[in-house]
Amino acid sequence: MPHTQSHQTHNLFISTHRSAQPGCDNAIRRTLLQATDFYVCPGYHRGCAFHNKCGGESDHYCASWGCETTGTTYWKPTSSWDYITVSRNSPPPSNYLHRNPLCKGSEPSTQGWCLPLDIKFTNHAKGKDWAHGFSWGLHLYQVGSDAGLTFTIKLLKEPVHASKPIPIGPNPILVPPLQSLSEPQSPTSANHVPTLLVSSPQNLVLTLINQTFLTLNATSPDLMDNCWLCYHSQPPFYEGIAIPGTFFPHQ
Repeated sequence: MPHTQSHQTHNLFISTHRSAQPGCDNAIRRTLLQATDFYVCPGYHRGCAFHNKCGGESDHYCASWGCETTGTTYWKPTSSWDYITVSRNSPPPSNYLHRNPLCKGSEPSTQGWCLPLDIKFTNHAKGKDWAHGFSWGLHLYQVGSDAGLTFTIKLLKEPVHASKPIPIGPNPILVPPLQSLSEPQSPTSANHVPTLLVSSPQNLVLTLINQTFLTLNATSPDLMDNCWLCYHSQPPFYEGIAIPGTFFPHQ
């Protein structure tokens, strides 16, 4: 009788395994997730020819076959231009019935994740605007619809004086602080005419550019690698900051 009970329990486990899908909410589904191959598709840094074919974020950038540039599937997708490669950082389990200890834990739980990924940068990633970030989509290669997600890799730079508050107020270059009034002195000559020192518009613009650069360099040094400061040539000297990048109307 104990043998029969053990046999029924074993069949129940197999039945549960066969009906389960890869996921994260229990140890069995996490083990299946670790054993499932995946492929990765680049976001909007891809060429324009891929925009209609591969879709957007709602498609995880994988709307059609041929959009994938890396992954673990049997056809080993590769690319000669993408910025990253993605692979498993641990081998898949050899037997579904012997679940990987890394996948065990309280159920459901955020503990016991067992699908670490190994993400490496290619030579094409050098010199790119990682402060702005780039996105990819990841699809599981499974029976039926391929579930997926999107992820973004972004470089974060902490400003040197991030902890110090930055004062906000009138621009001291365009609106100089008021000077205290003092008792006028008697002129030494009846023909004395006071001289007013007024900065020329050219000097004012140069001073404004210099102060803006110093402010950006102190608060957002990551923007100073590729950044333009634009000014109107006449007062009131409108200023703008431009950063290189690719613009898409649907973003």
